[in-house]
Amino acid sequence: MIGSANFVTAGFEKTGEANVIVRNKSYVRQLARLFTELWYVGCKWVIPPGETDLVADRAASSPPIRPQPPEVGETGVVWTNGPGQMHLLRAIQNVIQTARTDLTLSSYSVVGMRENPHL
Repeated sequence: MIGSANFVTAGFEKTGEANVIVRNKSYVRQLARLFTELWYVGCKWVIPPGETDLVADRAASSPPIRPQPPEVGETGVVWTNGPGQMHLLRAIQNVIQTARTDLTLSSYSVVGMRENPHL
């Protein structure tokens, strides 16, 4: 299961949240690789187990494995992880370009679109 819901009472009873249950093994593998990359490269803090549970600094390092870039137009896992991995933008652009009749896009937030019309 992957999504935006925080595991707090409001996340289950009140706040608008969205999660997806993924059972396709290749999608799960891609997500595991993506989260591994995010952890190794982007996580700057860690809370090691112990009595204090204090936040500690963590140095970035190279991940042992990276996700494979998704094929444009294919069904599967897409993501953004910096300028070199803007797969989500390309996937949305592909959906828009290949729509045949009506298309409805929904998002919690669309910020900066006026300042970035190329997106």
